[in-house]
Amino acid sequence: MLDGARLRVRADEYTYEGWGRTRDGSLLLYDARRGDGERFDTVLIEEFTAVERLGGGQTVEELAPSEVKPSPYDARNVDVSDVDPTTVPPERHRQLYRHQRLLSYPIAVRSTNSPHELVAGHRRVGAAARAEFGDIPVRLVDVADWTATQMFVHEHFPYPQESHDDPEVYGPEEMSRSFERLREDWSDDRLRTLLPLRPLFNEDITDPYP
Repeated sequence: MLDGARLRVRADEYTYEGWGRTRDGSLLLYDARRGDGERFDTVLIEEFTAVERLGGGQTVEELAPSEVKPSPYDARNVDVSDVDPTTVPPERHRQLYRHQRLLSYPIAVRSTNSPHELVAGHRRVGAAARAEFGDIPVRLVDVADWTATQMFVHEHFPYPQESHDDPEVYGPEEMSRSFERLREDWSDDRLRTLLPLRPLFNEDITDPYP
């Protein structure tokens, strides 16, 4: 089974790695990287000499937005249950979803019972639901709770001296709310091991990243 798996594909001139989808005897790779380091949103490989399925407990699956739920540490509280489609038409949300990197998949921790818990991509899932998409690609990972927490922090909290230009990164108020939720589940000693959180242990966290 190659669809949705992370693959390494050897072609005549280059080797590529990416998330695979078979199509009429060819391989379509999403979020692909060539052996020389160049990255591509998509690559269609019609002729190849070898295909290797990479490990890591990750797959990309097509899921309905309702099959994933927000992280308990999410500070934006993306909720699509009360969306009024007459306020912002679905087409606008389709544009927003595409703008928010369609091929940079939301990440969720795999659960034996749906819904799966998001680690990253809350805004994209919210936009997809508002756009009335039936299914969207979601990267499912098999990781422990602490690993999922580390992934969440590194996706949403900027590193010291890092800019806030990325829309996925929290602002000061969002960081404060999320940080308090993190402290309910994890000890301060453990949270201090995560570099993006260290400035938040100061008393004044209104602007911890000058």
